[in-house]
Amino acid sequence: MADINFNYKEGEAFPPAQIVSISPGFTDTQIIVTKPNWITITQDRPNNKIRVSLNNRVNDLPEGVRNFTLLIYEREIIEFGIPPDPYIYANILINTYTVQVNYTKRKPTTVNPNKLDFYHMIGNSTLPAAQGLGITSEDSYTISRDQPWISISRVSGTGNTNVIIGVNVQALVPGTYNGNVRVQDSLTTFTIPVSLVVDGELGTEDFLFATPSEIRLEHTRYGFLSSPRSVSVNASGSFSIEATSSWMNVSRSSGNQNTLSFDVELNDNVNALGIGVFVSEVVLVLGSITKKVKVEVDITPFIEDLFDPDKLYFTDDENTIRLVSSAEKTQLSVIVKASNQNQSYRFKYGIPFFKGISRTRVGGEIRKIIGKLPKNDLGELISKAYIPYTPSFTDLDITENKIFSDEILRGVPLKDIRFIKGITPPDAKLTNLPEKIYITKKGILSFSFLEQNSASPETITISGAIEKTISVQLERNDLYSVLIPLSDLEGLSTGDEFTMSVSGVETNIQIKPLGIDHCIVFWENIWGCWDTFECTGQIRSRNKYSYTSDEYRLNRNSLIKEILEIDTIGEFTIDTGWVYSQEEVRYLESMFISRNIWLLIDGRFIQVNTKNSSFDPYLTRRFKKSFKLTFEKTIR
Repeated sequence: MADINFNYKEGEAFPPAQIVSISPGFTDTQIIVTKPNWITITQDRPNNKIRVSLNNRVNDLPEGVRNFTLLIYEREIIEFGIPPDPYIYANILINTYTVQVNYTKRKPTTVNPNKLDFYHMIGNSTLPAAQGLGITSEDSYTISRDQPWISISRVSGTGNTNVIIGVNVQALVPGTYNGNVRVQDSLTTFTIPVSLVVDGELGTEDFLFATPSEIRLEHTRYGFLSSPRSVSVNASGSFSIEATSSWMNVSRSSGNQNTLSFDVELNDNVNALGIGVFVSEVVLVLGSITKKVKVEVDITPFIEDLFDPDKLYFTDDENTIRLVSSAEKTQLSVIVKASNQNQSYRFKYGIPFFKGISRTRVGGEIRKIIGKLPKNDLGELISKAYIPYTPSFTDLDITENKIFSDEILRGVPLKDIRFIKGITPPDAKLTNLPEKIYITKKGILSFSFLEQNSASPETITISGAIEKTISVQLERNDLYSVLIPLSDLEGLSTGDEFTMSVSGVETNIQIKPLGIDHCIVFWENIWGCWDTFECTGQIRSRNKYSYTSDEYRLNRNSLIKEILEIDTIGEFTIDTGWVYSQEEVRYLESMFISRNIWLLIDGRFIQVNTKNSSFDPYLTRRFKKSFKLTFEKTIR
């Protein structure tokens, strides 16, 4: 028996790859494998393994058993030459493996007969008998027709089967009709011509036929209108067409002698019907003859909770779209179209159904589209209210469609759904800032909030130890930010307390003593807005050094290591100074998850990453805590 064995039948999945060991003398030499082109080799040098598998070229081989030997060589340097060929190599055989492949061709699909003929005499009460189409196959296949008067008993199959082919002669005038039935497997398409001869003469009496006599439509309330359905008419003279309900339209109001067709489609009035099954008729009249086409529409709700265009959504909430369906081989498809800073983005979800339910969550990609806050949004450090960013206006096309085609069964379009970063806050504040904070006269206060009472803020009011009103003028937006350097407020002393209020959002401030050093930490919080914390303890900075190196072989016995690049990494260790409340501790801890942090030291902004993941209190006195923060510069 061979070392490696494959059994493969054309059209089936390739057998699993097989892994064998190799025995090179060195860890960094080249491995060469001689093999036929229908074998694929993947090397795993760290584990001294190779992976042997079949590829598509095996289908070009004749049926039978193939035996060959896999030869595995190690390419070694045997001596040094003269540039441009500084090395002379030899291929050293290190392993051999015998391989056997048993390849079987799939038997071709056959269809019998290769032609179907039908005959009907007008006036004969016996309709043409249906005929069988025998299919012999080792593959799965589909069956289709290209004429409405041809009927087929099934549209797909696997293995051997007999498909019943019939014809519908109703409403057909004398003549010869030709169509096709197609059988398609993964390799071949068979076209079986179908011929129908309708013989005889029409009588002198008027007649009117309509096919089909019933139409069933499905509609998702407030969703896309379903495709029109066609009705074929055969008449002896002029006739009228009328839709009896206002929620459907017909494409024409009358017709003439001979055969024609018209479309029946839903209109927007169908949404007023509610949920359920509703029945109406299309009436055709020729003289004293009346024909009715029954139209039934099944109206269903699409998803349990639609997004509301009048509501603001948060990207990190459970913004779940859920769809229930009893259809087969369909999926929930959500196309999301969003824009930010004059850039348009489009992405798509496709989620199959599990036990009739499909769901997906929207928000993560929109957070990425909104992106990081640029530092220059802070602008000049003066007392102000400003707009940190505008929401992402997002369009959602929510549909149920076939998995293997673009056919849409139902859907709902949603326009201008507004998203901002974060989760739904417990109140109007878009910050973890405590109700009361302690900062020095050199501190900077920053916080953000949601729009209140559908109005933009007009004033920032300061009351308490000092009284001041700052006028602001802003366009309407869903969120706003406030930035107040306390150096703008004259007459402050240690121990002073005052309240800052804007649009009903209040923060209480108490002035604490100055410290050894001074630093303001700015970070982008989960809502995409700037928060700040003032550090009054000692600031220490230092540079660390790292390097990037590479190794190459001078000869088979010598390895050379060279330094390619030296990195200088700036690091800051900053003591927070006294932190007076546990709420301030939790507020500062929220910085650790931010990926957009800046330090303001001596009037200069420095972008950094935090190296802290939790607090380690190193000094406690009278319940006042101080912490050590470590940052690393992002730009080296």
